[in-house]
Amino acid sequence: MLGVSRRSVRSRPLGITIVAALAAAACTGSSNTTPTTDRDSAPGTEQSGTEQSGTEGRPRTEIVEPDGGALLLLEIDPAIVTGTLDNGLQYFIRENDNPGSRVEMRLTINAGAAFQTEDQGGGAHFLEHMLFNGTEQFPENELIAVLRSFGAGFGADINAYTSYDETVYELTMPTADPSTVETGLDVLQQWLSAAIIDPAQVEAERGVVLDEWRGSAQSANGRVFDEIQKFFLDGSPYENRKPIGTNDEISRTTKGPLRAFYDDWYRPDNASVIVVGDINAQEMERQIIERFDPATARSDSPDGPT
Repeated sequence: MLGVSRRSVRSRPLGITIVAALAAAACTGSSNTTPTTDRDSAPGTEQSGTEQSGTEGRPRTEIVEPDGGALLLLEIDPAIVTGTLDNGLQYFIRENDNPGSRVEMRLTINAGAAFQTEDQGGGAHFLEHMLFNGTEQFPENELIAVLRSFGAGFGADINAYTSYDETVYELTMPTADPSTVETGLDVLQQWLSAAIIDPAQVEAERGVVLDEWRGSAQSANGRVFDEIQKFFLDGSPYENRKPIGTNDEISRTTKGPLRAFYDDWYRPDNASVIVVGDINAQEMERQIIERFDPATARSDSPDGPT
């Protein structure tokens, strides 16, 4: 098909994937943790060739770096329709009629809190909020009003989360009316390419984000996770990159850094569209191509975390 190349799935590093599942700053107010990093003298570790009291004469196990090439995914399910557009956007479509009459849609951005610059602290998560506050096709709160008109509820059917490595937008839509499904795809397209990020809306949303920070990072669990995060992440690219941000970072966020993060990372070659549900896969593929093939990058992304 014109503009599309069939391809297999690219795998993420397993450790990052596991941690992303354990910790993400979402609109439900969760806090975040991430994978372990190497420490020269971490408790419980053992360096090859180092004598320890009471261990003389015992067999020693050499500590070696794991073989990343062994972490391979199985072949992709042949029932999944997948492709890559000329602009780099990937899509994955799977028909599933159980329970039926519903479709799940996701827009995934391969960038999160670890990709922030020094002036963008908490910005990846703050930006996630802003995409619900106005796009070119759905200005201000019209987006939420349109989605709610289909019976969708915030949290249950409309949500998003930000982790260290990715930001994911989620929609659950009824499929009885094809125009409703089309509107869902329009929303994903707008989130990727047409955010407004109005300064007045940034100010209005600041209090919402701060309330989320107080309810998660300042809770007992949040404080415990903060200490765990320091233990595992200090000295890594994730250090001081909590997705929820800090009180100071949220309080000083402005349009400029949010727009810069959006333009750098919300690009078709850094995004994927996932659709699973009671739909026709070939028709869904056609509609995705129609909406997302014209998308272009607004800037060249800087180097990601290393």
